[in-house]
Amino acid sequence: MGGNSYGLAVIFAMLGLSVLQKNIAADWPYAVGLGFFGLFLDSAWMYFGILDYTSTASLTVAGFTLAPGWIVLLWVAVGLSLNHGLIFFVDRPLIGGLLVGGSAPFSYMAGERFGAVVIPSYENLIILGLVWFVVYYALFSLTKYINAKRQDQADCDAVTQSF
Repeated sequence: MGGNSYGLAVIFAMLGLSVLQKNIAADWPYAVGLGFFGLFLDSAWMYFGILDYTSTASLTVAGFTLAPGWIVLLWVAVGLSLNHGLIFFVDRPLIGGLLVGGSAPFSYMAGERFGAVVIPSYENLIILGLVWFVVYYALFSLTKYINAKRQDQADCDAVTQSF
């Protein structure tokens, strides 16, 4: 609700918080990477007829309609939330993947009622749920791995500095 303008304001607030908390170095790769991934995935959903955002999608490149900005902003928000509000699931990727995969179809059905998306076939909700499970399980697992590597490096740096 609110579309691109409210979403952009929220993203700027989240970015500001990340800068204030001195987490931007860790957060920005996720935000940018997931923004591009979300643009690709949601545009693919439209291309393959899984979802239809055409009422809110306005940019067409070489005959290919891109996902709307507001959905890309949601992906950026996820990237900015991984090491904060979503950290519980980063530490428990299977639970996070199952929860996201199981709840995603309901989110799309709610979005359809708001007129943000059209679900051409409700069988597509099964595809969405399965893909969301895989994507989020992989995302949470990758973030957990990267966080462990960062912690190991920080521990090594601390030991080196103590000598």
